[in-house]
Amino acid sequence: PNQITDLIAIVALYRPGPMESIPDFVTAKNGTKQISYLHPDLKPLLEETYGIIVYQDQVLQIARQIAGFSWGEADVLRKAMGKKIAALMAEQQGKFITRAVQRGYDKVFAETLWQLIEPFAGYGFPKGHAAYYAVVAYQTAYLKANYPVEYLAAVLTAAAGDATKVGEAAAECRRLDVTLHPPSVNHSGLAFQIADAPESAHGASIRFGLAAVKNLGEAAIRNLVQAREEGGPFADLADLCRRVDLRQLNRRALESMIKAGALDDLGERAALLEGLNGALGMAQTEQRARQAGQLSLLDQFADPTDSAAAGMSFALPETAPAERKQRLDWEKELLGLYVSEHPLASITQRLEAASTHPLGDLSEELAGQNVRIGGAVAAVRQIPTRKGDLMAAVQVEDLASTIEVVVFPRTFSETRDLWQEDNVVLVSGRVDVRAEQVQIICERARLFDGSEEAAPSSEQHTQLAHAVTAGEAAAVEMAAADVPRTPTAAPTKAAKDGGQSPDGTPDWFTGEEPAEAAPQAEAALQTDAAPREQPAPREAAASPQPSAEAEEAKQHQPAAVQPHAGTNGHNGAAHALAPQRLDIVLRRTANDADDVQRLDELGTLLKRHPGLDRVRLTISMTTAQVALALPHEVDANPQIVDAVSRLLGSHGQARIHPDVESGAAVPAAAPEPVAAG
Repeated sequence: PNQITDLIAIVALYRPGPMESIPDFVTAKNGTKQISYLHPDLKPLLEETYGIIVYQDQVLQIARQIAGFSWGEADVLRKAMGKKIAALMAEQQGKFITRAVQRGYDKVFAETLWQLIEPFAGYGFPKGHAAYYAVVAYQTAYLKANYPVEYLAAVLTAAAGDATKVGEAAAECRRLDVTLHPPSVNHSGLAFQIADAPESAHGASIRFGLAAVKNLGEAAIRNLVQAREEGGPFADLADLCRRVDLRQLNRRALESMIKAGALDDLGERAALLEGLNGALGMAQTEQRARQAGQLSLLDQFADPTDSAAAGMSFALPETAPAERKQRLDWEKELLGLYVSEHPLASITQRLEAASTHPLGDLSEELAGQNVRIGGAVAAVRQIPTRKGDLMAAVQVEDLASTIEVVVFPRTFSETRDLWQEDNVVLVSGRVDVRAEQVQIICERARLFDGSEEAAPSSEQHTQLAHAVTAGEAAAVEMAAADVPRTPTAAPTKAAKDGGQSPDGTPDWFTGEEPAEAAPQAEAALQTDAAPREQPAPREAAASPQPSAEAEEAKQHQPAAVQPHAGTNGHNGAAHALAPQRLDIVLRRTANDADDVQRLDELGTLLKRHPGLDRVRLTISMTTAQVALALPHEVDANPQIVDAVSRLLGSHGQARIHPDVESGAAVPAAAPEPVAAG
């Protein structure tokens, strides 16, 4: 974009109505596609947007220009589009085409033009609204780019009282290297404010306002700030209690400030809490004495900031300091977020790499999609179902956001021990939307121990692919050096001993030991010359049944959670959340370029099916085989087997096996390996 009208168009285009026109708009804007119009009469109306219908206003103008609608009739059309009234849209379609033909336009042209108008029933945007958003977006983007500290301070002030939004703004402060100081009785005012920080990259930082502390009212804060302005910084806890009006700044408010870290300048938090009673008692005694006129001559001439001269001798008691977890819990409780540090800070990069989406990126647009998220368990609410089983609604949070994870009874019974506060978990599940709130329907979950790796990059995939096409097992091993390995990552015993079927399929692929291979096992690979024989599809693969979780959703239906209708990849009760492994065989061909592309596409496909099941890839070459334990983790189900098989065609195959090497128990009724294609 190089002008404000481009930004206005961007806002309007990213809507369900005109979204399909984005590629045409971009190519026309960049001059790589010739601008054309269905009819010369449309040029004055669409010239600004390169011949593309972008705004609702243009639809109304077209209705007037082409079909002769009055403004009142055009407004009826706007209502039909805006409220998505199907019956009214159908009525308007007939009226539009008939009136256009009556005005001399060709019927085919009128019908084609209506087909361009109709998508706006999805959500066409008025230009005025788009212009408002575009201008605000441009102004705020400019401020953020050129005055990040000032901009974020304003965002935090505007978001005060909304813990989620404050948390997101605080995460953005961390990302932009803007220091966010905790509240302080000696430095903070009512709202967030900018503080000098010559040592920082921005030359300034942001200080939490005292209004962000729960249980602390505005009148109490103003009284405290006034006392500080009149008498200077507070020297210790007793000095603070003596100089403020304790009728406004009461015990509860003081405790909240201590726990939130606002009194860290005056001592350690546990010691401050322990000494609060003594400080309040001394301050109240002195205040009552003042009111009764019982102060000594020395007291009347003493410096009001000198506690000792004022007849007060106070020292904090010696006590064990508050533990790190306790301090962070207090901050989260009273400020809505962690300020001094975040429990996930040290593992954030690894956690993000193991996830498909940060929590803040999950939106209604992802509804129905499978994702894998990581975060800390913040709260757990167990819910009894109508059948008497237990399920759970779990709050999971990362550095910036929180989301609800719904765990249905079957999954909850298998993962109950995971759902403990402060546990860091990886959750694989489906995005759902209920009451306009995004949530995750949990299908699998496990503890995050920090050892998980991200899926390999495209560059790593390409390096591995080139190594495979070199035809040497050693080269494959070198290219995969960065891939985390399990004991299966080395060449299998079958490969070393020549234990493979005549077509190049390793014996382990059939799920049997080499010596016990079933004679009727399906062939995994065919030669290039022979057409690939299509085995009869298994019933489970041909017509997937609703998942156990979906069936439970129908049966239990707790009032608190209504599941989104649909299925996931795990079919039937036999799965029972047992660990599985996706086994893939890929055979090298004579075409190196095709092999490189095929392996790259395989990596991309695996990324689209996140889950918690491991993947083993066997590269079958002329003289050797190499089995690699890939770092991808997928949802092993018939759908991904089918997708991989379609991708590899006659050059490979995929199957599912119980993952006995994972160390987890496999149920007695383990699922039969599923093959597709």
